[in-house]
Amino acid sequence: SEGGDVFDCVDIYKQPSLYHPLLKNEKHKISKLLEKLNKEYYNSELEFDFPENKTEDCPQGTVPIVRSDQSSDDVLRLMRKMKYRLRNSSNTNATFNDSQEIHEYVTMSTDFGEYYGAKATFNVWKPYVAYSDEFSLAQMWLNSGPRSQDDFNSIEVGWQVPVSYFTFRRDNYQSTGCYNLDCEGFILIGNMKEYAPGAKLSHWSTYKSIQSSIEMAIKKDQRTGDWHLFIDNHLVGYWPGRLFTRLDGFSDRVSWGGEIVNRRRGGHHTRTQMGSGYPAQKGYSKAAYIRDIQVMHQPPPHDNWVDPPQLQARVTNPTCYSLDDSNVFPFPGVGFFYGGKGYSETCL
Repeated sequence: SEGGDVFDCVDIYKQPSLYHPLLKNEKHKISKLLEKLNKEYYNSELEFDFPENKTEDCPQGTVPIVRSDQSSDDVLRLMRKMKYRLRNSSNTNATFNDSQEIHEYVTMSTDFGEYYGAKATFNVWKPYVAYSDEFSLAQMWLNSGPRSQDDFNSIEVGWQVPVSYFTFRRDNYQSTGCYNLDCEGFILIGNMKEYAPGAKLSHWSTYKSIQSSIEMAIKKDQRTGDWHLFIDNHLVGYWPGRLFTRLDGFSDRVSWGGEIVNRRRGGHHTRTQMGSGYPAQKGYSKAAYIRDIQVMHQPPPHDNWVDPPQLQARVTNPTCYSLDDSNVFPFPGVGFFYGGKGYSETCL
């Protein structure tokens, strides 16, 4: 691929997730979904992945799985370990882990309510990561339930360094912390290699120059209870609703933003950057943004995308990373700038 990945094209009915004991009956559902999407493709202008193949995509009837390499394995192993710490968070009212020596966040979140879908367009950069056991990412969270309870559920999707897509699922801590396809659960539908979970992105933004972005959307299928993932309007796959204890219904809060890990080596804050590495106040083409933020308040057939009426800002370390959702945001709709460079004379 352009990003340097090696892919295996696997029969769609023999993909790893179908070996999960709860997902033995998904093959029939996949057949129905493919049939439905084929009909929609030929009767609309919507983009789907499989009817016409480009030479770089997997053949019809197969799905792309990224062949792992040591560097990506190390990053995912670290992220999985860091997410495990969320289970022991002492702040039961927190949306995220408040362990300041490890995780730092810049986020915007909805009020608590019922959400059946969420989406946003993410500005993609390649921020500097100081150490191999730190990371920098931007993502969207769909959560359900308080963290203080064992049946807290979360679905997450975003981009990370090395610059690649990732998906994450947490289901009541019985199989906590499942990235991409490293355990059974996410069902692949699309055959486009560039949108495979874990695939490296080949383009990212440059300072005061070309800006690169991707749209990510997660939408509940009320008939099946599954959560469908779309990237740039292409159906990538879905998380079966039966894997969850709370998200089998709806998400009660959605968040968007950036996250880094700060190891404080040398007795000071890490130099790991968030977003573009520049503060939010720098604005367009300099700071990273998340825009076109929308949610679905009602299940199908009343599943219209709407702007959230208000969002709650959260910046865990404002001396190092910042957020700006002021009126100078250059795009229509809801969005914000975020980011920072880490260690400096003001970020100690």
